Amino acid sequence: MFNCISRWEFNEGTAPGLGWVSGEVGGRCQLERKYDCEQKREIDLAEELLARNRSGHARQRAKEAAQNVDDPNYWKENRLAIHLGKELIYLAVRHAQLDGAPIFQLVTVRESSTQKTPRTLALTDKASDWIAEHQPDLQSLLTPVHRPMIVQPKPWTSFSDGGYLVTRLPLTKREPNKRTQRQLKEADLTPVFSAVNAMQNTAFRINDPIRLDMNEGWDTKGPFFGLEKLRRGELPPRLPDDADPDQFDDSMRERSDVHHVNHRIKGAQQVIASRLAMAEQFREYPRIYYPHGRHV
Repeated sequence: MFNCISRWEFNEGTAPGLGWVSGEVGGRCQLERKYDCEQKREIDLAEELLARNRSGHARQRAKEAAQNVDDPNYWKENRLAIHLGKELIYLAVRHAQLDGAPIFQLVTVRESSTQKTPRTLALTDKASDWIAEHQPDLQSLLTPVHRPMIVQPKPWTSFSDGGYLVTRLPLTKREPNKRTQRQLKEADLTPVFSAVNAMQNTAFRINDPIRLDMNEGWDTKGPFFGLEKLRRGELPPRLPDDADPDQFDDSMRERSDVHHVNHRIKGAQQVIASRLAMAEQFREYPRIYYPHGRHV
């Protein structure tokens, strides 16, 4: 959730939609289940479901439900990633706290007197302010789901075999449909795999003088990424619902502009904090590599 919010706010200047984040969170859960199955340490879902319901025909229903969990087509057809992700987000919004205050919030922003945007997911102001003030302590909190490697990634030989050595990721971002799968089987993909392998075998290292300059800029709250400031502005007061429609729309546009700038600042703060924490973590390694997967 944190990675989705910070990346979207930085790139788009708005909070991400609830549906998109739900799909990302649920998709990660599906990958984790697949990984557990590959490592022979998966939970017996049929027994877990049966323990919760021992009514008539419960065993058969539990068995069928467990089989569906490991069927990628069932996930896709029934949008399970979105449904699961949304339920997990609701739990996090209700229960994830920092110093007794919520970390995440669901927001609906009015664009005009008659139009509402879908719900979006954002960090609360208190959580954003805490992140901005505690960058040195954030290595565990801001660790991305997939980090660089300190050895060369595994060469890609198929769409499901390559990249990370243990935590496997598919090469393609989306699951190919049946027609695309047939075409891929007939195609010569050697040039594609060679290009991806060349990119992920390129070694990087942390530029320590630049890291120190970035830390100094962060400490002095200097501007980054073309922003004029790293301090959020105050929102103009909200007009009552019975205000003149023209004034109401002007006020909404003004509030939207401030929201946009504030979201970009919040996103930039989170992105910078994450990158500085990662640079600190990997600065002593002479070579780091970026496995390629789910990007093509």
